[in-house]
Amino acid sequence: MKKVCIIGAGASGLAAIKHVSESSYLDGVVFEQGDKIGGLWVYSDNVRNPEGGGPVHSSMYQSLRTHLPKQLMAYPEFPFGETEGSFVTHGEMLKYLNEYANAYKLMRYIQFKQKVVNVKPSAEDSNKWLVTVECLATKTLSVQEFDSVIVCNGHCFKPLYPAIRNQDLFKGEIIHSKDYRKPARFFRKKVVVIGGGLSALDLSIEIASTATTVLFSHQGQPFETCWLPENVRQVGKVTEVTTRGIVLDDGEESQVDCIVLCTGYVYDYPFLAMEECKMEVVDGKYVTPLYRHFIHSKFPTLAFFGLPFLNAVIPLMDCQARFYTKFLEGNVKLPTEAEMNRQIEYEFNLKKNNGLEISKSHSMENNPWNYYKTLGVEAGFNTNWIPLMKSVYNHVHERRSQFPTLYKFDKVTVKSQNEYEYVAIEETFSLEG
Repeated sequence: MKKVCIIGAGASGLAAIKHVSESSYLDGVVFEQGDKIGGLWVYSDNVRNPEGGGPVHSSMYQSLRTHLPKQLMAYPEFPFGETEGSFVTHGEMLKYLNEYANAYKLMRYIQFKQKVVNVKPSAEDSNKWLVTVECLATKTLSVQEFDSVIVCNGHCFKPLYPAIRNQDLFKGEIIHSKDYRKPARFFRKKVVVIGGGLSALDLSIEIASTATTVLFSHQGQPFETCWLPENVRQVGKVTEVTTRGIVLDDGEESQVDCIVLCTGYVYDYPFLAMEECKMEVVDGKYVTPLYRHFIHSKFPTLAFFGLPFLNAVIPLMDCQARFYTKFLEGNVKLPTEAEMNRQIEYEFNLKKNNGLEISKSHSMENNPWNYYKTLGVEAGFNTNWIPLMKSVYNHVHERRSQFPTLYKFDKVTVKSQNEYEYVAIEETFSLEG
């Protein structure tokens, strides 16, 4: 049997061990540095670990609800049970992951408080991997040999801090969204939220419940102002920071008390011997060389689950896990290294020529459906759920752009494989009740 090492017991690690454990040809183990499953869905009020002093893994804030309804936050063959709403809380998401792990008896494969500190190819056999693991309870190290390594450590842990001119001069508070938990800290303050993603939108709306004013700084298409709180104003790019405020790209100066950076994260693999693994993470945003965004082209027995974004990520993780298990079993044949590298280069240049920055290299631009289907066709698994989920996904995307404060109160019900019901909250609905 082939021995498979899985790093991390979050959503992608659970998908990996579920499918690996069902194979009679594979023997999998999961190393999890925490004491429970769930990865970033394990919420904590703390931003630093009381035990070791380092940052906690989770980037969840207290009131978080998912940006997609639960049907798109589930593994395709394991639907969510009853929940209060369609857009679930982090607590409901963690409960679901535990139910998934228990249903497939995955806990027996997971070793907790085990931190992977080094991964490199074996010098004696490049088809083998040497994995160094630290037992956090005993502070002892062990080196184990595996036939394959699947990296599932997540990518919402190491914050990306943008370089803004003179930001060191600022006398107020600057935090990254990873350290945001509750809006009370911004009571009666003037806040600028920097970022164009969904977390920036959510935090601008939530912080407005306690702050006097929120400047929502982004460079994307403006959201409908009538559906944002009255004390939220959309502004352009922050080009400079002063001692007491900010300067915008149109020259406007504003005094602010706090700056909240919703600027995303970088891909980070501190345990990988990058040179020996023949890998590079460009600008923290592009992991290469990865065929189809997850299989190392030179060392195909090294894989990275869940990197792509702007998609339904848990179905994506499930598709990757199914495909990769078939590959490890010998039931899927990959192209040659040269062919995979040509495909990687083609996709990278295609995005570059379309004007996308390197930070969007792993973006699926809200259109992941052909990716899922291709993996299914080549590995022989069912993807007949795609048309319905695509319709739901696009419906939510449209609602979010029109009603950013309301869409998470909408109700989505799947009636059959081909039919769903979408009940939109009334446009006169008051967030205050």
